[in-house]
Amino acid sequence: MSNPYWTTEGQSHQVSLDEIELLCFWALNIVGASGVLPGQIDLDDEDDAKECRSSKLYQLSQRFSEARLLDHLLKIAILVRTFDDLLRSSENKKEAYEKHRNAVGDNHYIGSLDESDLTIREACNKIIHASELRAVYDRIDDRDDWWQLTSEVELKGLIGNSEWNAVLHVFEFLEGVLELVSFDNPAQKTKRRKKSS
Repeated sequence: MSNPYWTTEGQSHQVSLDEIELLCFWALNIVGASGVLPGQIDLDDEDDAKECRSSKLYQLSQRFSEARLLDHLLKIAILVRTFDDLLRSSENKKEAYEKHRNAVGDNHYIGSLDESDLTIREACNKIIHASELRAVYDRIDDRDDWWQLTSEVELKGLIGNSEWNAVLHVFEFLEGVLELVSFDNPAQKTKRRKKSS
């Protein structure tokens, strides 16, 4: 058998589009589910509120939601940046991809970087390089003791000695990511064809 090294010339990363879609699905559900349990009870009823706070599901949600959301966003950012790099350097696809990428950017406001709008690529970079990430919370029924995740994450970091601040709108980011990766996803193209038939 010859050395396998010689058969891998030109090999690049393999980005799983299914993995990106699954990570988007999980991130969407984490944010969506963060207020579900308290939203199903009468918060004025002390017994109901106490029962909800002591439930294993509520405690599990409080313990894992933010950390898992941020973890999924990091994985999405790495995979999408790699996907973007591969297609931007592709001899056969870069022109068509650039048009698709620009159209996706024009259709999705995903957040801000200091005073300007974030692109998907910039958002991925900021997620990867952030020194501080903070999920934003809203009160449930205007109560100070019940909180749920919003669909925003604040990010901070440094470029050289300059600090940058960004706000990422998670749902819009996920929507933009799914639209971006649909460029090279045969399953998405098949689904679209079926819908338009």
